[in-house]
This record gives sequence, structure tokens and C-alpha cells, in this order.
Amino acid sequence: QWLTKGELGDKVRIFGEYAEQYDAHRPDYPPEMWDAITAGRSGAAADIGCGTGRGAITLAARGFSPVFGVDPDPGMLRAGQAAADEQKVAVNFVEAGAESPGLEPGSIEVMTMLQCFHWFNAQKALQSAADALAPNGVLAVVWNDRDLGVHWVQQWEGLMEQYNPAYRREMRQCDSKFLSPDDCKPLELVSRLDFAHEVHIPTPEAIVDVSLTYSYVQNVLDESQR
Repeated sequence: QWLTKGELGDKVRIFGEYAEQYDAHRPDYPPEMWDAITAGRSGAAADIGCGTGRGAITLAARGFSPVFGVDPDPGMLRAGQAAADEQKVAVNFVEAGAESPGLEPGSIEVMTMLQCFHWFNAQKALQSAADALAPNGVLAVVWNDRDLGVHWVQQWEGLMEQYNPAYRREMRQCDSKFLSPDDCKPLELVSRLDFAHEVHIPTPEAIVDVSLTYSYVQNVLDESQR
């Protein structure tokens, strides 16, 4: 697992090496999800494990200020800053881990962790979130799941399992990652929401492109297999 820079050294940079591909091919998140997270809220926001800044940029575009994008990978942060500049939104990008994000205590109204919580030391990350959140602030932990009921997705998963014996499609599903209410302490688990989200992948080559942004694919292939 990807915990903190001190614990895992250069492994925090595994995604920054292909930040451009990551940003181009990873699926985004549905507007309905963002509506549910941000409804009736304003003020400061933070996207933890922000990667190339998609969540932080969305929060800024929805009027939150200041917005912090926190990630330990400088390559991803550079891509995020470039994207924020291009879209003309203000995001403060911070090189730090979820366990020690450096946010002012009690200052954050909305915090997101998108497709990244499984990389963190869960209890340390939740404690840091609790420290940073304002009274009645909200933390949203989000994953995009692939639909295992679709035949071609089943074939895709089978190929990834073939190349990486340690990978299993069931462990990739968010159901395997969700914490019980007791595990969420010191935060309170308020709700779990599911949103349908259709993503168009136009060609077999595009499937390869998105596959190569997954750590469990990228880390097991040699150059001849890519």
C-alpha cells in the first residue's frame, strides 16, 4: 500500500511517471455525485490524494475557496497545477500525504478522497480528516467501480488477473474497501450513496491505454508487454 513518503519513499511517485496518461484516460465522476457532496455547503475544501487535480478543480469551479489539492506525488501535482491554470481556477496544491496533510485544524467544509483511500493508512488518514474538518464538515470517500455484470468487462478483468496473479477483480470493488461505522471513528458514517456512471471507451486501444494507468497492471508488465 501507498502510505506516506517516509514509509514508502519513491513509491509515492508511481503515478506521476505517467500523469498525462492518467489524466487523459481515467474516468471522471458524475455531476450527481458532486451535487450530493456539496449541496448547501461553501467555504474551504480539500481534495486528498488529488492526483492530477480533477476533484480539487471541480470544487473550485463550484465556488469553494480556498481549495487545497493534497498529494505526495510531485509529478501528479505539476499536472494538477497545469490543469488548474488552463481552466483558470485557484487551487493550492500541497505535496503531502493523507496522514499528515498540513491543513489548518477545523477549517475544511468539504473534503474528498477520490479513488485513493485504499492507498492510505486508514486510521491515520481519518484522524487527520477529523482534525481538519470544520464542525459539521463532510468527508466523501469515493470509488469508480467497473460493472462486473458486463461481458467485455469480465474479459478485461480476466486478462488483468492473468498478468497479475495477485490481482482479483472482487478486491477492486469498493464493497471490499468500505469501513464499518466503528472503523470510521473518530468520524461518523452518515450515508453511503451509489451513482450510475457510464463511461465511453471507444476502441480496444483505449482499453489498453486506461489499463496502463492502473498500478496493478503497470507494475507487473515489462516493456515488451505494454
